[in-house]
Amino acid sequence: GTCQAHLIDFDSESIEQLVAHISEGTQRARAGATAALRKRAASNESNQEAIVRAGALEPLVTQLQRGSAQLKEAVAGTLSNLAANNADIQVAIAKAGAIPPLVDLLKSKSSGAQKAAAGALGNLAANDENQLAICGTAGSLASFVHLLRRGNAGVQAAAAGALNNLAANDANQVAITDADAVEPLVNLLGGGCVAYLAFLQAAAASALRNLAYKNIHNQQAIAQN
Repeated sequence: GTCQAHLIDFDSESIEQLVAHISEGTQRARAGATAALRKRAASNESNQEAIVRAGALEPLVTQLQRGSAQLKEAVAGTLSNLAANNADIQVAIAKAGAIPPLVDLLKSKSSGAQKAAAGALGNLAANDENQLAICGTAGSLASFVHLLRRGNAGVQAAAAGALNNLAANDANQVAITDADAVEPLVNLLGGGCVAYLAFLQAAAASALRNLAYKNIHNQQAIAQN
């Protein structure tokens, strides 16, 4: 039963059992089940699809809205893994209502939560409609810019990666520039801690390339920095 979370071997449970814990379990059972789903969804297309088929998205999004701070972070990580390189699931996660609470989570005080939320939004932003939905969510771009300026290296890399995907859309390119994202992206090209530096610079350079692409308004802003 879900009442004795410490006795549950989450790794040996079926996907359906894990989803049931997230729907009906104690905090502890929800956390354990969410972590187990996160692991199973990582780079595994058949598991990604099985998790969504088992009805996981609705209870995951409910916990993203109402769960503890730790659970929200774990859910964002799970959604990020579910969305990775899976176009249908990117659409399904957005339909389940995940974008607004993920944008809220960007404002968390926890760097782990910031990184998980930015990573999930970045993966969702591989989809054209999601690009518009994320940029259209109040506070999203301001939060990404804040993380670019103030986040640790991992958070900055995740935020730059998300902006890179968001900037694939023409209307978003202007919005991103108007949100003052160009200056911190340019700054990221020059610094950061060693472990993340290569990825950070690649993500920042790529986001700037996307911003400059086909966009005179933005080319002027980048040239002025």
